[in-house]
Amino acid sequence: MKKIVIVIAIIVGVIMLAFSFTDLKYVFQVFTISSAGNEPTLKVGSFAIGTNLKTPKKFDLILYEQKLEGFPEGIWVQRLCGIEKDTIEIRKGILYVNGINVDKDLTLNHDYLTDNSTVQKLIEMNIVDRGEITIVNKDSVLVVLPDKVAFTYPENIKRFFVKKRDEEIETIYGEAWSQDDFGPLVVPEKSIFVLGDNRNHSYDSRFFGFVKVEKIKGVLLK
Repeated sequence: MKKIVIVIAIIVGVIMLAFSFTDLKYVFQVFTISSAGNEPTLKVGSFAIGTNLKTPKKFDLILYEQKLEGFPEGIWVQRLCGIEKDTIEIRKGILYVNGINVDKDLTLNHDYLTDNSTVQKLIEMNIVDRGEITIVNKDSVLVVLPDKVAFTYPENIKRFFVKKRDEEIETIYGEAWSQDDFGPLVVPEKSIFVLGDNRNHSYDSRFFGFVKVEKIKGVLLK
């Protein structure tokens, strides 16, 4: 009996020691996705679970504290795309980390140009909602699509690139960059660079700068 008590005491002690180094509030988090910034990976209205018991790795979806003017203070979810000393560059809408194209291994949304006939097919197939369509002219529309869908219509759907410099990006980095033509820049010490998976519709490190490592509160569980 005494041995059982000792074993239980040791287990409890180990657990308490582990939790003493952990923010209990973030051990297990259940929340609702309220933004389209990470579609198609995370749909608006879906539920997600996060934990700080797992060490974040590059390209994980992480949870971090964010406080920006004009936004409610809280926990944001975005993809960890760069850690200190990484070189970040976006060329023609494709993310390169240390010179390597990392987007090819991710499931992303981008803006695409297509014709009225093709977009009507996409609507009928429930791939696109009418609210995601922007009319460019009588022959062309701009639509948000997962890359894998766009790749199935190579003759009718073309990537749309934002070429015009972004004043908000220029304010942060002092360079005349756009969201699709960005960098190169090196991530400073004790900082990270985050992006949303819905690349043309995400407010992320391109617009508000780097995030301090200490702000990370967990990793999204698959």
